[in-house]
Amino acid sequence: MYKTNFLNAFLIVLFLMMIAEISYGQTYGKLYQKADAEQYYGTVAKSFQFSTEEVLSFLKQTDKVLMFNITDNKLFILGDDRKSIYPANAVVSSKEVFSVYSISLIQELISKGKSNTINFEKRHSVLTISNGEYLLEFSEYCPPICP
Repeated sequence: MYKTNFLNAFLIVLFLMMIAEISYGQTYGKLYQKADAEQYYGTVAKSFQFSTEEVLSFLKQTDKVLMFNITDNKLFILGDDRKSIYPANAVVSSKEVFSVYSISLIQELISKGKSNTINFEKRHSVLTISNGEYLLEFSEYCPPICP
């Protein structure tokens, strides 16, 4: 009986540690060259363009992640804890799924892309962020994982 309880407790602790690592210890997204990414994800169906400076101001409003979704041809951008960034006072359902990207990868995208504009894009089945000749994809989805 003691061994069973110990094993159960150990498995629960291990599971909680794995969840914490998923939620807090990783980056969200993967950087691609735009030409390669278009082979994987297809062409852009809808795009919202912002100046790089404006996106940098979005990044200052959050610590870890930037999330976005395109719904009914409108762009919504959230920060940590699903706090609305763009539009500033937008209200979104907690059930609405957003693509999550780490701030560090968005900053790397800006650094490598060196363009004055950033595009938040809807492709066939994914949402991407592009700058110059680079593109971010391979995001996590919130929910279920909301850092």
